[in-house]
Amino acid sequence: QGSQDGHLSQARLGTVPGMFYDGLSGDVLTADGRTVRQLAPSGKLTTWLGSGAKGYTEGIGRAAEFDAVWDVVIDQESGDAYIADYNNVIRKATPGGTVGTWLIGFSQPTGLALFGGDLWVADNLNARIMSAPLSTAAAETFASGLSHVLKLAFTPSGSGVLFVSMYLTDVVHKYVLPSATY
Repeated sequence: QGSQDGHLSQARLGTVPGMFYDGLSGDVLTADGRTVRQLAPSGKLTTWLGSGAKGYTEGIGRAAEFDAVWDVVIDQESGDAYIADYNNVIRKATPGGTVGTWLIGFSQPTGLALFGGDLWVADNLNARIMSAPLSTAAAETFASGLSHVLKLAFTPSGSGVLFVSMYLTDVVHKYVLPSATY
């Protein structure tokens, strides 16, 4: 427990509610408290985004502040990272580490997934799943009435199958997207 950069033998992670494997770099990104951490294939863990202080500050790299980072994904085409910040927003970070607000209107977003050119968001307290095209950031409701929606995952085959985990109810929902959406 803790938050210390370094090689895995010395490094420490705090609370990690979300992870993402970046197929381009081979890095694993972790949502770790109020930071986004980067684990390189060499075993070196570094803080990429966030100072660790609670806040809502846009900035570059460690100058940015988050309320609580719950999940992170990377668009493999642009290299942009999308961060579920518990203060009701989705933040976007460029490959160079510039963090800004990308999308608002959520209530404790807890999970993210990318599929078909859209960012999918588990909007916990609004009990819904939202999708937003990366090109426009115009969110639409995909499913609602979902109590305690937590994490999202698409099958890697590209077949449009979405799994949604729910906490407190220990349920996983499965959705098959119509082919017109991907």
